[in-house]
Amino acid sequence: MQIDFHHAVTYAIARLSGFDHPDADVVAYASQYVDDSTTSGFLRFNNGMRFSRQATAHPMLNAKNLDNDENSLSWLPFHFLPGNEGAVAGTVIEDYSRKLICRPDSPIARAMMADVINVKDRPHALHRLGIASHVFVDTFAHQGFVGQLHELNNATDVKDSNGDAIPVIKVPPIGHGQVGTCPDQPYLSWSYKDSNDKEMSRDNLGIFMQAADRLCQEFRRYLLGSLEADVPNLPDEDRGRIHDLLFCTRNDNGEERHQVWIQAIDDGYFSFGPTHLHYAGKGTGSWKHQALGDDYLKWLEVAENIAADTTKHPKNLIGRVGAVIHSVASHAEAMAEHIGVEPVYYPYSQEFHNSNYKLFHDAARDQRQAIFGSILPAHGIYAA
Repeated sequence: MQIDFHHAVTYAIARLSGFDHPDADVVAYASQYVDDSTTSGFLRFNNGMRFSRQATAHPMLNAKNLDNDENSLSWLPFHFLPGNEGAVAGTVIEDYSRKLICRPDSPIARAMMADVINVKDRPHALHRLGIASHVFVDTFAHQGFVGQLHELNNATDVKDSNGDAIPVIKVPPIGHGQVGTCPDQPYLSWSYKDSNDKEMSRDNLGIFMQAADRLCQEFRRYLLGSLEADVPNLPDEDRGRIHDLLFCTRNDNGEERHQVWIQAIDDGYFSFGPTHLHYAGKGTGSWKHQALGDDYLKWLEVAENIAADTTKHPKNLIGRVGAVIHSVASHAEAMAEHIGVEPVYYPYSQEFHNSNYKLFHDAARDQRQAIFGSILPAHGIYAA
C-alpha cells in the first residue's frame, strides 16, 4: 500500500473507530512514516547526549536491499510480516522458507496487534499502534511475497484484468518488486505467475476493503483494551464512501491519490465532519523538524543540494565524497545523508524526549523487538 491508504485511509478508519482527531492524527502519521523513516544511526546533541534512530524502510534503489541481513531488520517486521502459512503456533511446516511468506490477517499478525494492546500504557503507544497498523494492512496487500531477496518472489506475466501486459521494471526478486506497484494500487484487478508458474489473480479493491474492515476492528479493540471484544466493522455508509473513493481514484501515483483523500476529508466526506489533515514526512512541519528545530532544516537544505549535485555527476559515490568534502563542515554533513550518518550537533532541549519523532523511534524499537524476540519465535521463525 502507499501513502493514500497508510495515511489518509488509516486516519479515516481511526476516526470512524472512535479515536479523536489528535490521536488519529498521530496513528496515521506513524503509519505512513514507516515508509519514510529510512535513516538509522545516532542523533547527536550539543550537551553530549545521543539518540539512536530506527530505520523502518530502505529507499527502493538502495544497495541494502540486496543484503538479506538488512532486509530482515526492515522489510520483515515493518512491511512483509512472515505469515507462517497462516498456521497457528506449533504447526509443523517442513519448508522453512515458506514460513516467511506474508499472509493476510495471519495468527502472527493478530498476535502483533494483541501485543500492541498489551503495551498501550507506554508513552509511545499510539505511535506503536500506527506502526503496527501499517504492518497489519500490508499483510493483505503484500500477501504471497517475502520481505527478502528470495526466489519465492520471482514473478512473470503480469497482466491487467483485460489480459494486457502491465509493464514492470526488471529487478531482483525482492518483496513484490517484480510485479512493480501492482499490489499497491487500490482499484487494480490484475494477475501474475508466481515462482511455481501458477497464475495468481488479485482483486485489490476487495483486498483493501478487507484490510479496512479488519483494521477498524483492531482499532476498536485497542480503544476497549480487549483482545477478544466482539466489535463491529466500519459503519455501512462510511464504508461505502471508502470503497467508492478507493475505486474511483484511478491514478497510479500514490501521492496524487493521497491529495484526493486529503481534500475529501477536508470537505467533510465522512461522518466525522470536515477535518484538516496534513502530512510532511521530512522538511518543514515534519515530526523531525518539530523535534530538532530549524537546525535540521539548514542541514537538510545543504544535504539535498549536495545530493542533487551528486546525482548530476554519475561517478562512484566514494569518488563523489572525495570531490565534495572540503574543510567546510556543512559539506560533510550533507554527504552524510548518502551514508546514513548525520554529524550535526543539535541544540538539546528537554522537549525532545516527548516529541513525536523520538516516540516514533521508541515505538519502532519496540515493534522490532516484539516481532523478533517473541512473536516470530513462538511460531518457529528466527529471522534476526
